[in-house]
Amino acid sequence: MIYPIKIDLIPLLKNLIAALQPYARANNIKLQLSCSFKQVEIYHHPEMIIPDLTRLVCRIVTFTPQDFNVELNLPNQDINKQEYLLIGIKNTGASLLALKNHILNEIKLNSKLQETGKNGTQFLIHIPVVSYQGSGEDDLTHMSESKSAVFHSPFYASLMGHLKSHFSSIRNLEKTADAMSQRDGIFLKKVNAVIIAHLDIEGFDTVKLGRALALSRTQLYRQLKPLIGFSPAHYIRYVRLNKAKEFLNNEDLTVSEVAYKTGFASPSHFTRAFREQFGFNPSELRQLKSKSNV
Repeated sequence: MIYPIKIDLIPLLKNLIAALQPYARANNIKLQLSCSFKQVEIYHHPEMIIPDLTRLVCRIVTFTPQDFNVELNLPNQDINKQEYLLIGIKNTGASLLALKNHILNEIKLNSKLQETGKNGTQFLIHIPVVSYQGSGEDDLTHMSESKSAVFHSPFYASLMGHLKSHFSSIRNLEKTADAMSQRDGIFLKKVNAVIIAHLDIEGFDTVKLGRALALSRTQLYRQLKPLIGFSPAHYIRYVRLNKAKEFLNNEDLTVSEVAYKTGFASPSHFTRAFREQFGFNPSELRQLKSKSNV
C-alpha cells in the first residue's frame, strides 16, 4: 500500500527544480524556485504531486520564449489555516492563456491559470494540506492514474511525434538549425511547438506566432527566414500541410476533417494548397491509403 506521510515539501521542490535545470538551459530559459518558507510540512506522497508538477514545468518551459523566466513559487499563505497549499508556476515573455488546454491536458491536480499582464501567466496548483484520514485506497487509485499519465499522456506522445519523429523535411530543418547553433535549434523547435499547438486555429498567423515567442513581426522574420529559407507565413502553412499529410497517411479521417483539423478555412482551400506543395490532391493520398488497407 502507498500512503501519504507528513514530510517537508521544500526539499522535494528544490530537487525538482535542480533536476530540470538542464532542460531549462537547453531551452534558454532561467528556471528558479522562489519560496519564503523554510519548511512546509504536509501529508503527501511524492507520486501524488511530482509527476504533474514535472509535466507542468516542462510544458511551460517549452512554450516560454527564449531568454525569459519560469519560476516555481509558494505564494504567501497561512498554511495552518487553509485546506490547500498553493504552488505557482509563473512564466514571463508571453501569455500562455491560448495554450491552457494543451498545457493542463491530463493534469490530475486541481489547477487554474491566471494572466500576469500581457506578457506572462501563472498556473496555480492546489495541494491538499488537511490531515490524512483515509485508508490510502482512494489515494492509491489516484496515484496509479497519475503515474500512468506520465508515460501515456497524449500531450507527450503528440509532442514527441511532432518534434522527434516529424516528417524528414521538418526534422532536417531542425537538425540544420542545431548545426548552426544550439540556440537556433531550440528556437526552431519552439516555433514548431507553438504552430503545432495552434494547428486547428484558422486565424493563427505570423503576428500571433511572434507574440507567442515575444517577438515583433519584423524580429520573427529576421530570425526565422535564415533558418528555413522562406517567410514565417509560408512556414506556418508548410507545417500545417506536412501535418495534414501525416493525418491522411496515419489516421482514418476524411479530407474535410483533415482540412479543419489543420486550420484551413475550407476543404477546397486545403486541396489547392496541398496540391501546390505536394503536386497531387489529398484525396489521391486518401484513396491510396484505403487501397493499402484492403
